[in-house]
Amino acid sequence: MEFDVLGESSKAMVNYRIRSDKEIKEIVRSSHHKIVVFKPLTDSHRSREFLDLMPNSKAIWAFRRVEDRANSSVVKFGDHNLQILRDLSKGIGLERWQAQGLTEELFEFIRSFDYSKMLPETASALFWYVRNSLFFASDLEDCDQVLPLAYEDLVSDPRNVMRGVCRFIDGEFKESMVRDVHAKSIGRSESKIPPHIQDICTPLYERLHEIQKRRWNELKLGG
Repeated sequence: MEFDVLGESSKAMVNYRIRSDKEIKEIVRSSHHKIVVFKPLTDSHRSREFLDLMPNSKAIWAFRRVEDRANSSVVKFGDHNLQILRDLSKGIGLERWQAQGLTEELFEFIRSFDYSKMLPETASALFWYVRNSLFFASDLEDCDQVLPLAYEDLVSDPRNVMRGVCRFIDGEFKESMVRDVHAKSIGRSESKIPPHIQDICTPLYERLHEIQKRRWNELKLGG
């Protein structure tokens, strides 16, 4: 097989965190596959480091609508994002992965909110904003090794989008990659994000999406 896909519960991870650089290098070198794929979601703040780890490395920065992310997060994790942001606003838990890579500007952003009566969906949206802001804090905007990719585009047009992704990483597209991909989770539930928070998050989504479109055009991807 061409791809060796190592997800969150694979040998590449420990408690959802990616293993040491030395171990990751060894995993790549010992693989018999052309392309080794990692999903270091909780280590996205290290994107630049990962790109420098091995020659010809590339990254997909996946993002989705904040409305759906907030609903999904609350259903699965309850008010966890609210607890995390409340702690970070007080300078607690700075060793956690959620705090890694954050700039002082982002910490100031976190401290600017009152978490005493905040809804979990609001906190989830703010956490989405903070983590996706790391794309720009890490200076990935002009890095041609990174392709931002909207979840909505992938699930709405899986064959064309996945073909483009495969060309980006120099891999071969196969129908099995998108056989079970569907768009049923888009807009599944009504958004509970307050309008003023939505107004903060929407421009960031649009900014990432514009970079995706630009990179798509530069690389002649899709279609």
